Amino acid sequence: MVNISDINIHKHKAIKSKYSQPFIQYELLINSDYAQKLFERSADVVATACFHLDMIMPNAYPEWAHEINDLEQVVDDELDKAFHDLHEEIARLKSMADNAQLEINGKDSPTYTKKQREIIQIGSPKYARFIKLIELFDDYVQHMDTLWLHGVISQHLRRSQTLNWQSRILKIANRTIDRQRRLRASILVNAKDEVLDDLDVDADE
Repeated sequence: MVNISDINIHKHKAIKSKYSQPFIQYELLINSDYAQKLFERSADVVATACFHLDMIMPNAYPEWAHEINDLEQVVDDELDKAFHDLHEEIARLKSMADNAQLEINGKDSPTYTKKQREIIQIGSPKYARFIKLIELFDDYVQHMDTLWLHGVISQHLRRSQTLNWQSRILKIANRTIDRQRRLRASILVNAKDEVLDDLDVDADE
């Protein structure tokens, strides 16, 4: 019998800054192995990139506001599209479950043997949205698992579609990190002082 209290709890270190920064402590419960792996591969580095983009760079270099705002809009647009598409996909899966007379998030849904609880510090709006996207992906996986365990979809379809979504979100994370780093490098090359370094955080390590 599955012990539903078997939950791994991790506490992620906060981004270190020379100045007092606001944050929200958030407890994230991740059920599926797919979402857990996505979190482990992306969350900390995305937190750093978003903190730079939302907090450090605008304060240190207001004269680069146009470029920073353009990058913020690109990131927001990608997140908006992912949320929209994933909500639509979950609605499609829910319709399949309804047709099969299955109750999602109820008696027909699975539980998981190695749930993972993450205690994280959210220090920027974009990082908060990325964490919500991971939560939504975990909900998507639960829908897929419910349909698979009740024989509505095949293992091949479950695995391929879930991996596609995992890869898409990971690519969003990687692009966000790469774009932020390239803009930051451009600012440092063109800057005439070291204000950004003076305000910077330690999390690039």
